[in-house]
Amino acid sequence: MTENDNIPSDLCTIQRAAELLGVSQSYLKKLIREGKAAKFKLGAKRTLVSPNQIRMLSTPQSSWWPGTLVNY
Repeated sequence: MTENDNIPSDLCTIQRAAELLGVSQSYLKKLIREGKAAKFKLGAKRTLVSPNQIRMLSTPQSSWWPGTLVNY
């Protein structure tokens, strides 16, 4: 079993995941720092996240979902 076996297929950049999820990049980075969302390092400078994995973390009680922290 290699490290790549557990990598989700929907990986994208933190910026793109934030857009898809309707939250700020800083919020996603906070989730990653707190260990509530996994990040995957592919290569030296590519840090990718799984929007579906992050979405599954949310519950209807989450005050920030969907996108209540983002003001346009």
